Amino acid sequence: MRCQSFVDISPNVLFQTPTSDSSNRHESLMNFLETTGRVEVLWYPLSDKVWLKVWTVTKTKPHASTPVELSYNYPFSHNLSKFQGLLLKTIIQLWPSLTPRFSRMCTDGIAAHLLRSASDLWGPSKNSLLYAKETTTRLTVSGYAVHIRRSEIQEAVHDFTAKVSALLTAYASSSKWPINGPIEIRLTGLDDPSTVVVGHGMSAQSPTASSLVFDSLCTKNGWDVAVWFNVLTFPGTSSSDEFYTELESWLQERFSGDRGRLMPEWSKGWGYTKSEGAWTNEEFLETVRQALATAHHTSAWDFYVQTMSKYDRYNLFTNSLLKRLASQSAGVAVDSSSS
Repeated sequence: MRCQSFVDISPNVLFQTPTSDSSNRHESLMNFLETTGRVEVLWYPLSDKVWLKVWTVTKTKPHASTPVELSYNYPFSHNLSKFQGLLLKTIIQLWPSLTPRFSRMCTDGIAAHLLRSASDLWGPSKNSLLYAKETTTRLTVSGYAVHIRRSEIQEAVHDFTAKVSALLTAYASSSKWPINGPIEIRLTGLDDPSTVVVGHGMSAQSPTASSLVFDSLCTKNGWDVAVWFNVLTFPGTSSSDEFYTELESWLQERFSGDRGRLMPEWSKGWGYTKSEGAWTNEEFLETVRQALATAHHTSAWDFYVQTMSKYDRYNLFTNSLLKRLASQSAGVAVDSSSS
C-alpha cells in the first residue's frame, strides 16, 4: 500500500457541502475516497489545517515514496514533547483560553514532521495503518459508527464538523474550552455476510454485537457504509462531559429514521451525561439494546447474553457496563454479584 499525507487542505474545503463550488470539489473528502479507496482524517477543530491520509493499492514502489519495513511511523501524532506537555498542563489547570494556540501548535508540528519524513510511505499495509502504541499519550475519546448511504458521506461529514465547530464557538463565548485533542474520521463498509466467502453448504451471519451489523434495515434504507466519528480531549478537561452529552444528543437526532443509525464504538466513550460522563445515560443504553434487537429480529441481545452465560459461567469476560446492558434483557437472568 502507498500512504500519502496531505496537510495543506482547509477544513472548509475538505468538509464542504456536496453542493459547493465545483472548482474545489476535487479536494472534498468524498472525492479523495472515490479516487484512492481509503481515507482517514485527523483534525484539531480549532486550527485551520487538516491531516488527511489516503491509501492506494500500489504493487511497486513509486519513485517519490519512502519504503517502510516496520509499523508505527507517526510517533509525533500522539506523543507530546516536554514543552507541549507543560503547555497542556497549564491549559487544563490554569488558562484554558490557550487551547486554540495549543491546537495550532500540534497541527504545525504534525505538518513539519510529515513533510520531513513521512508524507509518502510505501510498504505492507500494516506499516502505515498501525500508529498507536501502549506508550501513546492517553486521551479521553468519544466514538460512534454511523450507518449511512455511501452517496451521503460528504453531507454527513460536513454536518458533523459544522456542528462541532458551532458548539466550540458557543462554548468559547462562555470561556469554556472542552476539547483540546483532535477529531478523527474514518470510513468503512458494514459487516455484510454476503461478502464473506464460506465453504459449500455454509452461510455467514452478521455479528450479534457489532457496531457494523448489517441487517434488513440496512437493505431497506440502502445503508452500506459506516462513518466513524471520534472526538478526543485530555482527561481532566473542564466541561468535556457537557460537550460530549450535547454532541451525542445531536448525533442521535441527525442520524435517525432513514437518515442513518447511530451505533457506539464499543472501545470508546458513549452514553454521556453532563454530571457523570460516559456510559451513564440509560436512555442511550436502551437505544443500543433496541438497535441490536431490531438488527437481529428482536432476540439478538437475549441471544448474546445467553451465549455469554453459556461459555463464561464464571463471568471472567465481563464488566459492569456489560452487566448493565444485559440486566435489561428480557427473560435472561444475569448474576450481578460476580466481579
